[in-house]
Amino acid sequence: SAIHEINRLLARTEGHHQLTRVGGAWQMTFAPLRNATALEAIAGSAALTLADPDARVHQCQAVPCSLFFVDRSPGHSRTWCSAEPAAHAVRVDRRRALR
Repeated sequence: SAIHEINRLLARTEGHHQLTRVGGAWQMTFAPLRNATALEAIAGSAALTLADPDARVHQCQAVPCSLFFVDRSPGHSRTWCSAEPAAHAVRVDRRRALR
């Protein structure tokens, strides 16, 4: 259902593809006819991330957190969305459990 919603928002973007020269090489880019709404921009970003074969998307493992993040760590072993506050909350919980 999330992919369906992303595709629905992407379909609202009107425009055309065009060739542009970037760094001496030709690339095909999409030229929208209007600026994207906030949700359309988020859908575009999500689609690019999900289509990237090198991106590892994980859900944060901290108890109070439900965010998703792209794991770019060398071993793809990151478990928290950020060092703070999720990691801090996990460290506090571990200390409390030791007492």
